[in-house]
Amino acid sequence: MSNQVEPTRRRLIALARTERGSRTRNEVWAGIEGLAFNTYANFESGKSWPRSSSLRRIEEVLGWKTGAIDEALASDMEPALITVAHMRGSEPFVVSTSSIQGYSDSDLLHEMMRRAAARERYDLAASDELGGISKGDVGEGS
Repeated sequence: MSNQVEPTRRRLIALARTERGSRTRNEVWAGIEGLAFNTYANFESGKSWPRSSSLRRIEEVLGWKTGAIDEALASDMEPALITVAHMRGSEPFVVSTSSIQGYSDSDLLHEMMRRAAARERYDLAASDELGGISKGDVGEGS
């Protein structure tokens, strides 16, 4: 599955790794009942996708809202815009309209601003994962 995983699943796997942080898989799963270590390890490595019952347990262990994985897969959000906040339930998944005719002017402006802010948060998070950027790299005073 690892080379054939759809982008949304790859994003969810990356978010799970982010939630785990610097803890090892064994540290996170030690003593937790109802989820085999290999089930999570295979999920996080992209080797296999767990059954629904295991996905619910993964959500619980990671602190994600119940059903968040299914919501992410069902949404038509760009995978790069899905954040930990979506998975925790503090931001709703947005089902985008397929054409701009589906939006009123104010709704379209709001949606574009929301997407730009989400993209900026994602870009900053990705930059941090790659070691961030220093102020000297930004080109202040240029």
